[in-house]
Amino acid sequence: MLGYIEGQVIFSDGEETIIKLSNGLGMQVFFYKILNEGEIVQLFLSQIIREDSETLYAFQSLSEKKFFELLLKVNGVGPRTAYQLIRQLGEDTLHHAIMFEDKKLLCSVSGIGPKTASQILLDLAPKLSKTPISSTKAPKLASQQLPSSRPTDCVHEALLACKELGFRDDQILPIVQKLINETEIKKPEQLVQLVLREL
Repeated sequence: MLGYIEGQVIFSDGEETIIKLSNGLGMQVFFYKILNEGEIVQLFLSQIIREDSETLYAFQSLSEKKFFELLLKVNGVGPRTAYQLIRQLGEDTLHHAIMFEDKKLLCSVSGIGPKTASQILLDLAPKLSKTPISSTKAPKLASQQLPSSRPTDCVHEALLACKELGFRDDQILPIVQKLINETEIKKPEQLVQLVLREL
């Protein structure tokens, strides 16, 4: 099973990338960023084997790869859908969306409906609250400590209040995560005030 690749980029269009290996062979992978031709890259791979096809999905970090493979365990989520979640939301935002049960944000990803979003939250929120996904290449999640319990109503109310003020999820969620790890939050108003100070 292929899990890692290192080589020279000979083609990249933000959808697929072809990487030339030292033995002269070229590996074609799905990768969501445009890479410079001639650039030497190191990427983690997830190999999907079906009866009629074999595809490789590439990631910048080991934690992204593991997150992708965790999403594949959710009923109704296939490789393309899982990849779109990571591609469109990014690892940090996706992790926070699941932890804070933000179904609306999950549904903003193409191919994700309310039923699939609910299934993702049902299957993964308990797992992510217990065990952080380990990482390589130091992605942002590696430096954050996840809360030991599920978010309270207080946190949900504060998040809604901040969004009503016009702030985006990707602005709010990392700050809320940091604050609930560092501060004892008793009221939604307290959390909102602290978030606004950080912003």
